[in-house]
Amino acid sequence: MADVHLIKEIRLDTGDRPGMLEEISGALADNKVNIKHIAAYATEGKAHFMIITENNEKAYQALRSKGYVASEKEVVLLKLADKVGTLKKASEKIKAAGINLSYIYGTTCADACDAQLIMSSDDNKKLAQILG
Repeated sequence: MADVHLIKEIRLDTGDRPGMLEEISGALADNKVNIKHIAAYATEGKAHFMIITENNEKAYQALRSKGYVASEKEVVLLKLADKVGTLKKASEKIKAAGINLSYIYGTTCADACDAQLIMSSDDNKKLAQILG
């Protein structure tokens, strides 16, 4: 059985220019907010950040103090053994349930820790239920 949680992700759109990662991570670090997961990409002149922190309220305050507008979205945190085939098994369950994923990002490690995946879908509650 996988370790699955519904958690909150901070979503933030900014201009796409050099230094945006430093500005965002700096605002959080300066306010002692630890980033647990982050994904970012740029398209059509905008940078899009998806961030999970240890303290989202403190993160919001830090970002607002720098003039950024952020929103919150519920996502699924899936922790899996970092072994060949574990994502395949999870994705088979997702497909069988007819759940459409909007995005996925995550990390793995070579030592004795779990892979951690952040997923968003058309039905996050159902996604968490079938993976749990």
